[in-house]
Amino acid sequence: MGSLLAKQAWRLLHNKTSLFYKVFKARFFPNITILEATNSRMGSYAWKSILIGRDIIQRGSRWRVGNGEKINIWQHRWLPIKHPPHQPICPIKDFEHSLVSSLIDPFTRQWQTELVDGLFVEEDAEIIKRISLSQVATEDALFWPFTSNGIYSYKSGYRFLKEEAEQPKTNQPPPLRDKQLWKNIWSMRVAQKIKNFVWRACRNALPIKKELVRRTIIADPICDRCRTAIEDPLHALWSCSEVDIVWADQSLWDFRWSTDFENIKMLVSWLIEEGKQLELFAYTAWSVWNQRNQVRVRALATVPHQIPSVSRTLLHEFHSRTLTSDSHFHRRTHYLQQRWVPPPANFVKINFDVRSS
Repeated sequence: MGSLLAKQAWRLLHNKTSLFYKVFKARFFPNITILEATNSRMGSYAWKSILIGRDIIQRGSRWRVGNGEKINIWQHRWLPIKHPPHQPICPIKDFEHSLVSSLIDPFTRQWQTELVDGLFVEEDAEIIKRISLSQVATEDALFWPFTSNGIYSYKSGYRFLKEEAEQPKTNQPPPLRDKQLWKNIWSMRVAQKIKNFVWRACRNALPIKKELVRRTIIADPICDRCRTAIEDPLHALWSCSEVDIVWADQSLWDFRWSTDFENIKMLVSWLIEEGKQLELFAYTAWSVWNQRNQVRVRALATVPHQIPSVSRTLLHEFHSRTLTSDSHFHRRTHYLQQRWVPPPANFVKINFDVRSS
């Protein structure tokens, strides 16, 4: 039944000349699209049923980037990758309602590479920059990826719902402890891409070999560095013997040899609870990950024993820039908040402007 209802929702999305579309739009979503429409007590049984079909379309369809004005960066599925998630993971504060159009230069019709590199982790940034953009601004298009022509069909919808029902339920609300962990991660005084990286590592969302094997992308889960253990996030970033030199500073990471962790999430939680150097850990782990990726593609990579000093430098530079920016902001805010006060008795106050001749 759901696949049949989704067909009607698809018609309301794409067949805008039909009487069916005109009647339902005028009655239920006159000033918005069906994707933004909500249920109401006045809605008919037919309308409520179509909304069920609409939700199926939203879960399965993808966006093809045109001008980017309809696509929310964080909420819509628009990354051209085979396996979910098909959108960047987790909205960054102050950017959670941004559209893809904000990433595109309107004059050159090219991605704003510096902005993309700054907002996203390296893997997502590279995927985004590989998306081809038309030289002429066109509308974004919603397509159904389970058919060859991108048009929804009953049969493909049924297959999608069947596969969806067979997948393990992973969208359960996180426990309160997890919510506090995420809050601490996103409150770190580090670059946004570093926060995103740590968050993804804790969620097992990095393209690590163990995860790639699970997705049947590769067959060998063994770490390429030490060739002795399965590569999961904890091993790749922390416990691999080949990164011992990175975490050799006993004054900072002495617990590495005395405390065991089941996964990277437990490690980050422990750092937060013990008040350890979480921000330095984040930059160091990010540098280890980058070095690992550069070595895999035979690119010029940082030598492992240099990673600690490079990480400290990156953290110090970020804090310096942040302090300078905050200082300018507070001075400007103080200036704007100054209020006009009347002059004392027997005095006249005159406001004037100086213009150069």
